[in-house]
Amino acid sequence: PQEMAGYAVTAGADFKAGTIKDTKTGETTPTGLPTENMVMLTLGDQGRIILRPSGTEPKIKFYYTAAADSMAAAEAMIDKMDEAMTALL
Repeated sequence: PQEMAGYAVTAGADFKAGTIKDTKTGETTPTGLPTENMVMLTLGDQGRIILRPSGTEPKIKFYYTAAADSMAAAEAMIDKMDEAMTALL
């Protein structure tokens, strides 16, 4: 996606394929990490959304990171990310 939760997606990493794609330039580079069934969307300097299947349960896990001037602002960003990802399901 080009944006998620109102934030521009600047890169997408597919750890199973071992690649990171810059959404602006289209350039693909290797992750340099072990193969893993996981995807990560980088939202510029604002944060990241990571998706991976649970290893013990039949569900998908979402992890969110946020960078903001305050804890309240970071929590609001994470709430927006969670809403956006839930809407995709």
